[in-house]
Amino acid sequence: MASKHLSEVLGALRDAAGTLEKAAGDPAAFTAVATDASLLLLDLKATNRDVLEGIEHIRERTAAAKTGLDATRLALQNVLYEKSHIQQEITNCQEFRSAFSDDQVGLCDEAAFATRTKAATGDAGAGGATDAATGDAHGLMLARLAHELGERKQLCEQERALQARRALLHAGIDARRGFLDDLGAQLASVKRATLPLQHTLRLPLALQERRRSAARLLPPPLYTLYTQLAAAREAFAEEGDFGVDVVGSVADAESLVREAAAAEEELTRRSASDAVIIDAAPAGCEDGDEEDGGRAAKRAKRSRVSGSRGVASPSPSSAAPTYAAHPLAVELALSPAVTLTFRYLTALHIVTVEAHAPEASPVLDDDLLVNLFPGDAGDDTPNAANKLGQHGVVINLGTRTRASGTG
Repeated sequence: MASKHLSEVLGALRDAAGTLEKAAGDPAAFTAVATDASLLLLDLKATNRDVLEGIEHIRERTAAAKTGLDATRLALQNVLYEKSHIQQEITNCQEFRSAFSDDQVGLCDEAAFATRTKAATGDAGAGGATDAATGDAHGLMLARLAHELGERKQLCEQERALQARRALLHAGIDARRGFLDDLGAQLASVKRATLPLQHTLRLPLALQERRRSAARLLPPPLYTLYTQLAAAREAFAEEGDFGVDVVGSVADAESLVREAAAAEEELTRRSASDAVIIDAAPAGCEDGDEEDGGRAAKRAKRSRVSGSRGVASPSPSSAAPTYAAHPLAVELALSPAVTLTFRYLTALHIVTVEAHAPEASPVLDDDLLVNLFPGDAGDDTPNAANKLGQHGVVINLGTRTRASGTG
């Protein structure tokens, strides 16, 4: 519109310029045409100003449209990114292989879903059943997913409740454990505080505790003997007067237990090392070296047997270790005149008994324990392994192995 008006003004100015050229000799006509040309120039400026304002308005509209276009393009890029992300997630879900089967963690089948929905809502035609009837697979899947989400939320709530209960139980257990840990020290302090009262009332609590602690260090045969005699002492305390006690060095017994544990650990380590050597030796042997590998395995086995024999069973050739007794013994006092002491010979694995009495006692004879059974003169050992040891065969009772030697 403004451009058309501008063209008309320019055309009028051209006509005015021609008229001015023709009216050069007539001052009155020249003045009139010049006045009209001046008005046309003012109209031209106004038109030019309108054109410029229109251009500015168009620029503003263009800038606003460009801003909207940029926002739309950015939204499009966001949608495309979300689309690619969702497609990637769909692909990952389709390719996901769980450690559990679908029967364990998958959605329930449609029949079970319909049954559960019916049981939950009380209406057979509600929810997913309607979708199944109308053939809306997508709606049915959404209903099944919503049902599964609800069940898993309930399971999560149950898990949180169980975790809270577990934490509460752990707190209670820790409190009780702390109480029990402190109870030992408190009982020990109570025992120490009641020692004068025990001596006054003649209560053998401290003595019984000492005996129980010492009895734990006894070898199995003596421990069985002590427990049987102690039970008989408590059962027939009113009918007979006899006492049972554990005598000997508790410190030496504890040292013996530590040495046996160290020897057993060394034997286990050596056996494991030999087993590794035997398993690894045939791997590096060719067909021609199988015989050498077998001889090496046999040598390793013989060394393992001899090593276990040296650790667990002393050699019977030396007299001192053969008849060495355990540091602790069980003492049975039948009366003030007769005391029986039971000892365990660690190398021979037998229990011996000795009778003691005051000097010149008329009750005890030197042959009190001789020939208690027919043929029991004390010249033979009841352990068959000791007999075999005299011929160079040593049987390790701890590892159930046997080694033959020359003798």
